Amino acid sequence: MPTNPPSPTLTPTPSFNPAACKCDGIEYTALFSGQSTTITSYGKVEGADTSKAIVRNQSFFLAEGAETIARIIGRSGPIGSMVVSSTPEKVRYQSKWTFTLPQLKTGATYRIWSQINCQPKLQAINYSPTRKTVFGTSIPAQPKSFIDRMIEFLNNLFGVREAATTTSTATPTSEPGTGTGIILEELAPTGKKSLQLEPIYPLEVYQKTCSFIKFRSGQFGQ
Repeated sequence: MPTNPPSPTLTPTPSFNPAACKCDGIEYTALFSGQSTTITSYGKVEGADTSKAIVRNQSFFLAEGAETIARIIGRSGPIGSMVVSSTPEKVRYQSKWTFTLPQLKTGATYRIWSQINCQPKLQAINYSPTRKTVFGTSIPAQPKSFIDRMIEFLNNLFGVREAATTTSTATPTSEPGTGTGIILEELAPTGKKSLQLEPIYPLEVYQKTCSFIKFRSGQFGQ
């Protein structure tokens, strides 16, 4: 008497691991106080996780105070990540943040870092890779007024900066990606604009790791 074949056994799909996405380097263009710069952050997914996880986007932060107590003075909001290389063993992702550094305090230390948003691969959502940054927040780009265009023209011609007065609006908190012992306090702009003429000095990068850059402002070599 023939026997029925055994019923197939379903093998459960391994669960998504949010730690599958890791940093894979951070780069920067020339850093000058009051000038535009681009920060490029890389993330990676390796091995079997390449079929289950994706770097959906990365967020960037700028803080004054690089060592113990820091205040966030700029953030990008989520910036979509694109695949720049892909093999069965490793998929590498890239996000870029282009913004204008504020006029930084001489002798102060600063930190820029990125934070990866790791998501299941089948649930990835596209994000716009372009955002306009306002220090303390992030909003979609809006058309510039005539006054704004004049300020930008003076900026480019004379090194004049547009400064936003900031006030503290948040209780100091810890945030992932900043490193052990870093306490953050976020600042929000008041909306007041002013024109200030400042000299332009390069910034000294004194530490760079996989996900953050530490630098200080000063008249180095003077």
